[in-house]
Amino acid sequence: MTDVHAANMNGGAVRPRVYDPAPAWPEPDSNLTNGGARPAPAFPIDTLGALGSYAADFAASKGAPVDYFAAPLLAFAAGAVGAARKVLIRPGWEEHAILWVASVGAPSCGKSPPLLALKRALAAIERESAGDVAERRREHEAAKAEAGLRREEWERSVAEAVKHKRAAPPMPAEAEEPEEPRIPRMIVADVTTEKLARIIAENPRGVISIRDELAGLLGNFGKYGGEDAPFYLSAYNSDFSPVDRVKGGTITAARANLCVVGSTQPDKIQGLLSGRANDGLVSRFLMVWPDAARRVWEVPTVDEGRLVALFRRLRSLEMDTEDTGELAPRVIPLAPEAAQIFAAWWKEQGAKAAESAGFMAEFLGKSDGTCARVALVLELLDWAAASGGDRDGPRAVSAGAVERACRLFADYFEPMAARVYADAGLPEAERKAVLLLKEIRRRGARRFNLTKVYRGADSWRLPGLTQSADVEAACAVLIEGDCIREAERDPSAAHRPKKDYLVNPRLFGGAA
Repeated sequence: MTDVHAANMNGGAVRPRVYDPAPAWPEPDSNLTNGGARPAPAFPIDTLGALGSYAADFAASKGAPVDYFAAPLLAFAAGAVGAARKVLIRPGWEEHAILWVASVGAPSCGKSPPLLALKRALAAIERESAGDVAERRREHEAAKAEAGLRREEWERSVAEAVKHKRAAPPMPAEAEEPEEPRIPRMIVADVTTEKLARIIAENPRGVISIRDELAGLLGNFGKYGGEDAPFYLSAYNSDFSPVDRVKGGTITAARANLCVVGSTQPDKIQGLLSGRANDGLVSRFLMVWPDAARRVWEVPTVDEGRLVALFRRLRSLEMDTEDTGELAPRVIPLAPEAAQIFAAWWKEQGAKAAESAGFMAEFLGKSDGTCARVALVLELLDWAAASGGDRDGPRAVSAGAVERACRLFADYFEPMAARVYADAGLPEAERKAVLLLKEIRRRGARRFNLTKVYRGADSWRLPGLTQSADVEAACAVLIEGDCIREAERDPSAAHRPKKDYLVNPRLFGGAA
């Protein structure tokens, strides 16, 4: 039927043709629609005990998923405790309050504000312990000047003795230059391994290393020598690996308590995992990679001073003193019921590790000790958050703390590790295709133009999808997975649409 004939049959009005773009759509590839790897587990906020609601409000006040506050909180609390406490699991097996945490996420996803708030709170405790630094430095300069004058007097007396052929007098103690004042440190940032070793040697309680880009830290290991990775691996277990200094001498100490916390982007963690040997460094990190928080305007108001008070109480725990005069951690055991819970979980972990491979097997293999460390930190956080209790801290790690730590691993850290490691194993184009598909579904886009994804003022601004070649590669994966298809040219259109794509309606719950 011609358009004119159709017009005559419909009262003279010409009804335009309806363009049917393509045949029915098949079911899209579930590997792409499910996010490519694993869904992000929800952080079980009740495992933080009385601090759970505070952590949720704190994260919300920063516009961040609770994961980006709750998991680093464990590492910061461990850093505040330092070498003051360790847990006895069974005879011959002890674990220190040392945790490494990595916040994984795209830029502007909310991972940085909670880290900055935690850092500010711990920095306040560091300043309190340091006292009046300016006054101490002024006193040092005065003592240094006095020692210089004493040395000049001694040198003149030596010259006089030599002139008269007498025995030179020994240098008096007052002529020795005083040591630089040692300012207590709790936080370090971008330091070399040699510098970090010296700081730890001067601070036997330990420090926490806060890194804006963890992939940069681990990726540079070995760049200036071979001591970086061995030092960090030893420090994870509170052992000090001696460091030979560039200008002679060796730095050594009784122990090295080093917590590490920081952030990185998914693309960088993927490159790190695929680009280094499985030496156990990466698998020691508790990684968190939540879905982005929903943006809201009204946020709760929280008392950040409570966080400072929490760290202050943890820092008040004193270390024991050995017969040699060396400071040493105080050992607290698992309570009997706690030991039973941990033993049952430990057996299950062994079976899981035996069935796994690669980074996941490494992570599960180390989770025994890490879980015990988390239980210790949870117990100490309970004590610090309470108004009363023994001023020396808990005498044992309770069954409640162990149960919560085991549940935190089973319900959160293990599936989160699987999510990170599985995504890291995807080809780059497939990872970017998943990212593009998530944005398509978020926008509800039934049709889109390739160029507008990466170019222009109203572009989608997706990380890793800012070049034409990257977007085309991602679209090719989505086409193969029956998620999108290139739009056919409408015969009535004057020009062919340039790289327009139609989206499978099944992605939005529509019919094929």
